Amino acid sequence: MRTTPGVKTFSGYIDIGNNQSMFFWFFEARNNPKHAPLALWLNGGPGCSSLFGALQENGPCRINDDSTASTLNPYSWNTYASMLYIDQPISVGFSYGKRDAFSTDQAAARVWQFLQTFLSIPSFSHYLNDNGITFWSESYGGHYVFSAQNALIKAQKLQGHSIPITSLGINNGWFDPLVQFQSYYDYSQKKYNHVEDIANAATLAVVKTALTHKTGCLAQLKNCANKGNIEACQDAYNFCAQYVSIPLLGDRSTYYFPHNKNDTFPSLSLLKYLDRSDVRRAIGAETNYWACRDDIGEDFWTTADTVRPTISSLGKLLDSGLRTVIWAGDKDFICNSLGVYRSLLAMKWKYSKQFAKAPFKNLTVQGKVGGVYKTIGPLTFINVYNAGHEVPAFQPALSLEIFKQTISRQDIHSTN
Repeated sequence: MRTTPGVKTFSGYIDIGNNQSMFFWFFEARNNPKHAPLALWLNGGPGCSSLFGALQENGPCRINDDSTASTLNPYSWNTYASMLYIDQPISVGFSYGKRDAFSTDQAAARVWQFLQTFLSIPSFSHYLNDNGITFWSESYGGHYVFSAQNALIKAQKLQGHSIPITSLGINNGWFDPLVQFQSYYDYSQKKYNHVEDIANAATLAVVKTALTHKTGCLAQLKNCANKGNIEACQDAYNFCAQYVSIPLLGDRSTYYFPHNKNDTFPSLSLLKYLDRSDVRRAIGAETNYWACRDDIGEDFWTTADTVRPTISSLGKLLDSGLRTVIWAGDKDFICNSLGVYRSLLAMKWKYSKQFAKAPFKNLTVQGKVGGVYKTIGPLTFINVYNAGHEVPAFQPALSLEIFKQTISRQDIHSTN
């Protein structure tokens, strides 16, 4: 694995009890590691490995297309922070043991256990300094991160290490099914996605009926939110997927809609790389690699976790003053930027009216306009141009600048 000379890297397992071993990969900051913040990265799913983030998004290296070697990533986030990637829940990636997480709250409790043990080890404890820890995620991170933060806040009042959380960032998050399913309809039209019509007029007409009928998608999602019945929530999600999102998307890529669903970017070369026995030995992996596990999604399905909104949790964190960046690649379909932004508009918090009225500004990095943004209080929303679901893979320089400004407690701003 190619990384920066002189920069420490550790990988292996933390035993979190109950015969459960959670795999991690840690990369020390390239610059001033003694004072650099500690950053936790979690990929989404539910059930996808955080090594996607490490090896094809914001980690110190990228895997070559032929899976034989790696190259240095000049835009790695460990330029400014010590990066910690965790494979969770248990059985995802290289983690192994009894599966017992059926919701984001249960998964968050395991993340808390991991961090408590990790930060008690002398080799790692000093990385938690006055700059605290910053949480970053994407996709189902719109569920994971809030539960993980709440678990840390509640638990450290009772026991364990004090873990000051200084900021968070989530790109293309899944926050509010009611808002985001409704946004699929608009986003499928050129006037909203600014590229092309994804669905034709006939499909749009059928989907609109499925959305707005008195027993349709929106009515069922509202019933789920009001009653909280697991079966009703499951039925709502199944209906909305079958009659709204799937017909609108057609044969397009879920994660970068201008492409066909069979096109893959970023490259999946990391899968073959992590299946190599020499690589597994080098990083201390004791099992075969599971990139994404459908059965984890099925576990979460038993509690209808996917259908439950988390946007109110974000509102509470913002009211506490936590510096937060919610950003989205504008070519993603599944957690598209329109749905993410509308989720923020629907959120109740102290500055909701001011946020809605605030104008967008261009965000320029390295002489190029890479998107638009607005900031009110501790919240910044960024719409990133020409990026799919995994924003750092599409726009690495812009992503690094956003990360740098956030963890250094600067307001988001353009640079030359």
